[in-house]
Amino acid sequence: MSNGGKLRVGIDGARELEIEVDDIDDAVASLEKGVSAGSLVWVSDSNGARYGIVAGRVAFVGVERASDRSVGFR
Repeated sequence: MSNGGKLRVGIDGARELEIEVDDIDDAVASLEKGVSAGSLVWVSDSNGARYGIVAGRVAFVGVERASDRSVGFR
């Protein structure tokens, strides 16, 4: 079972950032910690690209867990 998924972060000013991550729980925990501290949060996507998110500008966070997809016919 995969722990990956998509992280959608709404930023003040009607901007939205969607990041596909390998460990969704770790990404959410980092954002929670950063918002509490009011700091810059770095999140890495599945391809290794890094995104710096100013925690004080976060309007919302959406989490979509990756589903295990079966291949074939049922």
